[in-house]
Amino acid sequence: MNFKLSAVSAAVVLACSFGSAFAADKSSVDQSGNNNSASVNQQGNASSSIGSSTVTQSGDHNTASVQQIGNASFSTSTITENEGANNNNSTVYQAGNVGAIASVQDWGSNNNGSIMQQSVTGAYGVIGQNGNSNIGIINQSSGSQLSASINLNSYGQRGSGNYANAMQTGSVQDIKIEQGPGSDNVVYASQQGMNDTASLTQIGNHNSLNTSQYGNGMTNNQTVKQSGDFNTGTAAQTGNKLTADLTQSGNSNLANLSQIGSDSGINVIQGGQWNQAYLSQNGSFNNASLSQSGNNNIASISQAGASFTSNNTQSGNFNTINVTQR
Repeated sequence: MNFKLSAVSAAVVLACSFGSAFAADKSSVDQSGNNNSASVNQQGNASSSIGSSTVTQSGDHNTASVQQIGNASFSTSTITENEGANNNNSTVYQAGNVGAIASVQDWGSNNNGSIMQQSVTGAYGVIGQNGNSNIGIINQSSGSQLSASINLNSYGQRGSGNYANAMQTGSVQDIKIEQGPGSDNVVYASQQGMNDTASLTQIGNHNSLNTSQYGNGMTNNQTVKQSGDFNTGTAAQTGNKLTADLTQSGNSNLANLSQIGSDSGINVIQGGQWNQAYLSQNGSFNNASLSQSGNNNIASISQAGASFTSNNTQSGNFNTINVTQR
């Protein structure tokens, strides 16, 4: 997180340094009260206009929308729904921009935040939500060096019924999502390309997580951590030199991981009762590692191809493991 903050800060500094050479379109909106609506549209010459937009809303039933298209590098958009503001809708759209930065911060209940960044390089999308029944969606496409963060550290989801979805297509991409403490949270993360990283954490009850990395990717990386009860973690990867690490601590967890490619590895650690793990690899020089501690665990490891290894440990009662290599 510190690295991302410093990178964002650096981008802002660079944006300011270009102020003398480039014109800047600046907009600031501050609304307090009920049933407010704010819409900002900035479009400019890609060689001369930097967009900057700040929207702050306090109250109920507010709607904020910012659109920045074709501006010069390092356009920024910030939407903040202050504490106690309910039923807000925050949307940011940025396209054709280098170093675009979009930030949505919701404080309250029943909020939803959405960021879409298209044809961008070195872009950052950040959503922070505190409250119940929130939805956070980041979609970054047709770019490189993309970063999407939802609910990190103190800005994470603190409540029930939250949903987070991050999608990226391009190369050199990074997704970070954190949820909890809370209940009934759901995470979806999807990346297409190469040199991608996903780090997903859930703390609470009844969580569900689904992450995928597809394409001709190399050195793609997934890290999943779930702490609580009734969690489900599903991870899928295609490509070469893939890594998937999943850790579940709690009761009644389910892990389902699959890889298609070579020189790849899966590592699963489950601690608790009634856990189930299903691991599948198809390719050459792959490795699968599983550790289960607790009662009534079930494990299934399937490897197809050549020159693969499987290392598995179970400690507890009523465990079952099935290893197939062909």
